[in-house]
Amino acid sequence: MAYGGGGPFPEPFQFFHSSQADQKASTNVTGFKDKHVDELLAQYDRELDVKKRAALLQELDGIVTSSHNYLLEWSAPYTRMVWWNKFGMPQGVITRIGDYRDPPSLWWFDPEKNRRVEEAMRDPSKKLEAGTADDKYWQTFANVEETK
Repeated sequence: MAYGGGGPFPEPFQFFHSSQADQKASTNVTGFKDKHVDELLAQYDRELDVKKRAALLQELDGIVTSSHNYLLEWSAPYTRMVWWNKFGMPQGVITRIGDYRDPPSLWWFDPEKNRRVEEAMRDPSKKLEAGTADDKYWQTFANVEETK
């Protein structure tokens, strides 16, 4: 996920303010709520000093990062994703080039996997299958094509 928003300065309100957490089609996609962050956002909106605004954003970033809602500012040479293991999906979770076929458009809800996730959430002693860490199916496909 990539975030933008705003004009010449970041506008984190839409992503992190509690008032946005339960709104449909909000960019606060994790439902993040924190009273101190709400206070920081109010201060940020009123502050005119650029250095003080930067300090407020740094404090906000620290709180959001330590809440573990996101994997912030992390990148790899290919797409990485994290999700609850309650979906079925075809081989090639993500297409090599990234197009309309990328998830979740081809995923489906798997009732049995969902049951296991809910059970594990109620009972922390239960462990779920992690699934494949890397899916580079196109490399296998390329090798098959070369042997034809």
